[in-house]
Amino acid sequence: MLGKIIIFLLPVAAIVVLYPRKNIKAKEHLLSKDLYFKVPLICIVIGFYDGFFGPGTGSFLAISFYVILGLGLIEATANAKMINLATNLGALVSFMIAGKVIYLLGIPLAISNMFGNYLGSHLAITKGEKVIKLFLIIVLVILMITLVWRFFIK
Repeated sequence: MLGKIIIFLLPVAAIVVLYPRKNIKAKEHLLSKDLYFKVPLICIVIGFYDGFFGPGTGSFLAISFYVILGLGLIEATANAKMINLATNLGALVSFMIAGKVIYLLGIPLAISNMFGNYLGSHLAITKGEKVIKLFLIIVLVILMITLVWRFFIK
């Protein structure tokens, strides 16, 4: 059911990302109400989604930080990466304890992923929000196609 709901939320997310915002400046720090109320609420909701379903979590975090907290896309993406790293490390430890990790597969994939993340972060920092918006839209479209295929076509 959650996957079907997400299908209808993805176009809304795309519109929000594409909607031009004026006078957005990088925030040096968040207000107390943002830090103690909004951030935990965002993380609880998206954390539930991440634990239950998963795909697109980083994009949803970045979009939430962009829209709800008013961060610029570069700052929103950077902070989303930190939270995504923490959740992925927690999941990795859980899977390692359960003996479910195939290290011969996982290690080369992790190294490749780190290299790709380095290249992507460098591109985002050098090219700015325009390229981040483009890739966010691409991710949202791919996720929507995947979910439509999974729940309505397959």
